[in-house]
Amino acid sequence: MSRKETQTRAAWRLMGLLLAVCGVVLLSGCSRCFWRQQANCEATQILREKTCDPRWALTDYRFEAKPESRFYLPYNKDAQPMPTDDPSSNWLMRCVYGMKGSDRWTQNGVISSVENPQWLQSLPKNENGQVVLNRANAMQIALTNSPEYQTALENLYLSALDVSLQRFAFDTHFGLAMGADYQNSLHGDSSLRYATATASASRNLATGGQIITEIANSIVWNFGGSDSSGLSTTLLNMSLFQPLLRGAGRAVALESLTQSERSLLANVRRMERYRQGFYINTIAADFTVEMPGSGNGGMPSAGSSPNAAGSLYGLIYTQLDLANQRQYVADLHDSMERMEAYYQADRIGRTQVDQTRQSLLNAQMSMLESENSYQNTLDSYKVKLGLPPGLEVVVEDPMLESFVLISPVITQMRNEIKDLQESLREGKAHAEVLHSLKSYGQQAIDYCRHIDADMLHLKDVYPKRLASLRELSERPVFVAGRVDRTAADPEVFVDRVKHIGSDYIAFKKELGRLLAELDAEKADDSSSEQEERIDLWMDHFNSQLMEMSLLQARVRLDSIMLVPTEVDELHALQLARENRLDWMNARAALVDQWRQIEIRANALKSDLDVSMNGRVDLEGSKVQDSFSLGIALDTPTVRKSERNAYVTALINYDRSRRAFIQYEDGIHKNIRTLMRQVRLAQLNFELRRIGVLLAMSRVEQANLQLLQPPKPNQTSQFGDSFARDLTDALRDMLSNQNTFIREWINFEACRMGVEITTGTFRLDSQGNWIDSAASALRQ
Repeated sequence: MSRKETQTRAAWRLMGLLLAVCGVVLLSGCSRCFWRQQANCEATQILREKTCDPRWALTDYRFEAKPESRFYLPYNKDAQPMPTDDPSSNWLMRCVYGMKGSDRWTQNGVISSVENPQWLQSLPKNENGQVVLNRANAMQIALTNSPEYQTALENLYLSALDVSLQRFAFDTHFGLAMGADYQNSLHGDSSLRYATATASASRNLATGGQIITEIANSIVWNFGGSDSSGLSTTLLNMSLFQPLLRGAGRAVALESLTQSERSLLANVRRMERYRQGFYINTIAADFTVEMPGSGNGGMPSAGSSPNAAGSLYGLIYTQLDLANQRQYVADLHDSMERMEAYYQADRIGRTQVDQTRQSLLNAQMSMLESENSYQNTLDSYKVKLGLPPGLEVVVEDPMLESFVLISPVITQMRNEIKDLQESLREGKAHAEVLHSLKSYGQQAIDYCRHIDADMLHLKDVYPKRLASLRELSERPVFVAGRVDRTAADPEVFVDRVKHIGSDYIAFKKELGRLLAELDAEKADDSSSEQEERIDLWMDHFNSQLMEMSLLQARVRLDSIMLVPTEVDELHALQLARENRLDWMNARAALVDQWRQIEIRANALKSDLDVSMNGRVDLEGSKVQDSFSLGIALDTPTVRKSERNAYVTALINYDRSRRAFIQYEDGIHKNIRTLMRQVRLAQLNFELRRIGVLLAMSRVEQANLQLLQPPKPNQTSQFGDSFARDLTDALRDMLSNQNTFIREWINFEACRMGVEITTGTFRLDSQGNWIDSAASALRQ
C-alpha cells in the first residue's frame, strides 16, 4: 500500500471519528421530552412570578388535563399512538403520488378511542351507578372535563411561553459549531479541514444595541508528496452595534418584552375572573366572561349581570317544577274522582266533571312536555360539563329542599289512602282496611315530628325575618301605597305566625278525634253502614292529610328568607374600581395603547448607528489584529409608512380613551341595573310568598267545600263554577309555587352578580364560591 493511500485512510478514519462526535453532540440533550419539560418548567416559573398576588393566585392552575379527565391520554406524551384513521385517507399516508410513504406512522401503536379509558371511574356515583350532580360535584366535574375550561388554561400557558421567548431575546446566546471536510484530487494532493469549534456569544442590550463575540479555530492537513503538513488558524472577533436615534432607547428595545409581560399579567387576571364567571355559568345562571388568550390585549368588556336562572340551578328548579306539576296532576285526579262520585250521587252536574277532566288532561300533557324538555336540558348540561349525553346522571342538591313545600311523603300517603278507598268499594274486607287505616293514622302522627322541626326552624329565623320585613316596609313603594303593604308588614307576619301555631294545635286535635273514631270501629263488623262510615272517614282523613301538607307548607314558606344584600351605588363603584381584575386590565390596556405613540414616533427619526469591531487573526506564528469604528447616518427623507403608523397610534389612543370611559360607564350602568334587580327581586319574593299563601287558602277552602255533606232535601250543592274555581285554585298554587322558587333563584343570581360586578367574588382552592354572607346568615 502506497504512502498516499495510507494517509488517505487515516484521513477518512479521522473524518469518521469527527462525524461520530458530532452525532453524539447532536443527539444528546435534545429529545422531545427534554424540550417539552424545559418549556413546562419555564412556563410554570413565569406563571408563579405573575400569581404572587392573592387576588389572582390561581392556586389550582394546571396546563395539562388531569389524569382523571375524559380528555387525558395515559400514553407517552412524546410518542403518542396514532388514532384510528379514515381508510381512504390512510392510504395516502402509505402511498402518495406513486411513492411509498413512511412506515413509522404506526410505530407507537394505533388506538381506537381518543378519550381516557379510565375516566368514568373517577366520577361521583350513587349506589345505583348514577353520576350525582350537585353544586360541589358539578363544579369539580366541569373543572376536570370541560373542554372550554381546559382551553382557557392552555391559552394562559401559551401566553407564558410567549414571555419566555421574549425574555430569551435578552439572554446571552451561546453557540458552538464544528465541522470537517475532506478534499481529494485524483491526480494531486488531498487535504482535510477540521474546524474545531466556532464558539460565539451574543447579547441584545436593553438600549437597543447588540454585542457579539466569536472565536473560531481551524486546522488544515495537506496530504501530498512525501510529507503531510498542517496549518492552524484562529480567529477572535468582537463587535458592538448601537443605534443612537431610530430604534434606540429602552422604550423601543424593551417594548416586545414589556408588552408580553403585561399581556401575561392581564391573562392571569383574566383567567381568575374567567374562573369566577365559569362557576356562575356552571352553577347558577347564564354568565360568560372572556377567557385568557395567547398574549392578547385590548380593552375588556364591562360585561353584564347573570341572565336568569340556568345551569344547575335551572335543572333543580325544573325538578321542583315537575314535582309541583305531579302534585297538581294528583290533586286534579283526586278531585275528578270525587266529582265523578258526586255526579253518580246526583250532587253535581256532568259539565263540572268534564271541566275537571279536561283540566286533568291538559295538566298531564303539560307535565309530559316538561319532563321531555327537562331531559333535553339535562343532556345539554352534560355536554357543557364535558360529559357524554348518554351518561346516566341524577341531579341531587339539598340547596332547595326547603322549597319542597308540599311533602311527597304526605302526597304518597294520600294516594295510598285513595287506592285503599277504591279497594273498599270493590269489596275488600273491612277488618283488613281498618288495620291499614290505623297504620296510616300512626304514620300521620309520626310525621308530625317533621312539622315540629319546621316549627323550630321558623322560630329560629323569626327575628331575622322580622328585621328584614321592617327594613322592606320602609321602602317608598310600600310607604306610598303603590304595592300591597301586607306583603312586607311585620305585624301581618307576626299575626300569621300566631295563626300557624293555633292552626297546628287545632289540626292535631282534629287528627286525634279522627283516630279515636277509627278506633271505635269494630273489626268484625262488615255491615254496609260501617262501609259507608269508613268510606266517609277516609274522605275526612284524606282531607286532613291535605290540611297537614298545607300547614307544613305554610310553616316552610314563612321560614324561607333571602340573604341580606344591600347595594350602595357609590360604594359598589369604588369596590369595583379597586377590586375588579378586568378594570385593572383596562387601565393597563389604555397605557399599552398610549405607549405605542412613543414607539411609533421613534420610527420617524433618522438612522444614526455606531458600530465597533475588533478582530485578531492567528495563522501559525503570524498575528494580525485590527479595530474599526463606524458611524452611519440615514436621513428620514422617506417615512410615509412610519408617518401613517404614528398617526394611527394617535387615533388608536383616542379610541382607547373613549373605550375606557365607556367601559367605566358600562360598569356603573351594570351596578345601577343590579341595584334595581336586587330590590325588585326582594319585593317580588315577598309578593310571591303572599301569592302562594292565598293560593293555598283557596285550595283549602275548595277542599272543605268538596267534603261538605248535602243539605236536607237537596241533592245538588255545587254551583256551576265550582269545578272551574277548584282547578283554578290548584293551578294558581302550582304557578305561585314555581314563581316563588324562580324569584329566589333569580335573587341568588343577582347576589352573585353583585359580587362579581364589584370584584368581591371569591373562589376557594376547589373552585367553589366562598359565600360569606350566606354563612353569616346561617349562624
